[in-house]
Amino acid sequence: MEELFDIDKISLFIFLFIPGFVSIKVWRLLIPSERNSSQDYILDAISFSCFNFALTGWSIPLVLQSSFQENHSILTYGYIIAVLFVLPIVYPFIVKWILQLKFIKNILLNPMGKAWDYFFSLRSACYVLIHLKNGNLIGGIFADKSYASSYPFSEDIYLQEVWKVDAAGKFVSKIPDTKGIWICKDSIDYIEFFEGNRK
Repeated sequence: MEELFDIDKISLFIFLFIPGFVSIKVWRLLIPSERNSSQDYILDAISFSCFNFALTGWSIPLVLQSSFQENHSILTYGYIIAVLFVLPIVYPFIVKWILQLKFIKNILLNPMGKAWDYFFSLRSACYVLIHLKNGNLIGGIFADKSYASSYPFSEDIYLQEVWKVDAAGKFVSKIPDTKGIWICKDSIDYIEFFEGNRK
């Protein structure tokens, strides 16, 4: 039992799991991802942590030397926090940026599985014309207070403003006192997106 709480084993667990765990959590906030099994999740966390260790492992023994800790205790704690949390948070942003480069896009598949997730991840404010399956039209604005669900959850959308539209889909006027509208995917046939003033 005492071996289970051996400080070296605890340290090894922390450095080989925590950074990857943090990176995966951040990645899933950036890119809608399938929920993996616990076994796959642990393997992914360890893989991310090994990448982190490959970049920072050379410096760990230097920082953890007793002489360095005695003279630079604040730097030591700062370094440990950076290795365990700060860098693992930064990695997913770097990977996402790399995947958005034009020449990379031409080589690799987009990690987002659905066009729905891709468009709404752009967070681009726009006018929205929703064609319902019953033939009706709903106009509105998708902006900073709006929301669209992401994978693996079922698609639905909240528009922060609702607009009157005519039979041709032309935006007529904002509905007075509108607080928005929620629409589930089962009611939607297709959606059109527009830039600029639709008056």
